[in-house]
Amino acid sequence: PQEGIDLIARFTGIMLLTGGIILILGTGYNIVKNKHFSLLFVQALLCLAIGIAILLFKDWAISVFFVLCAVWAIILGVIQIVILVNLKETLKYKNLLLVNCLLTIGLGVVLFLEPLKMAAILVVLIGIVAVILGLALIYFSFLLRSIYSRMEKEQEEEVKPSGSASQSQP
Repeated sequence: PQEGIDLIARFTGIMLLTGGIILILGTGYNIVKNKHFSLLFVQALLCLAIGIAILLFKDWAISVFFVLCAVWAIILGVIQIVILVNLKETLKYKNLLLVNCLLTIGLGVVLFLEPLKMAAILVVLIGIVAVILGLALIYFSFLLRSIYSRMEKEQEEEVKPSGSASQSQP
């Protein structure tokens, strides 16, 4: 899992560097055309700085990313609890929302405490889900092919004139 995380971080850093370079080129174009360029230049500098930081400090960048995800999950869980408390009379599935709130806050806390371990677990989970979805797509492709062949046979039978009606005429 750690190799997968490193690869994703490296790819993200390279993409941010590439985007920063493209934004620098766009800034130069805007300068030549006497257009506003300051916001584009700030975006370019931020992309370049974040891309370099990710490439140089991968573990730190991964930790920061998952800590931000943890904070987001905790805030989302608290907002869901506020919604639950304020709308508990009108909600149909309060218990389900409560479980969702607690799981979201729990995930946020675990992400906050162990960001690198959770990153490795998430990479494995994403791999498992990818394999399951791939197998499901293969199954559905065979299913669609059989449905298509059945439809073709039905259309051929509708197009063919019945043999008994054409032979009974003199």
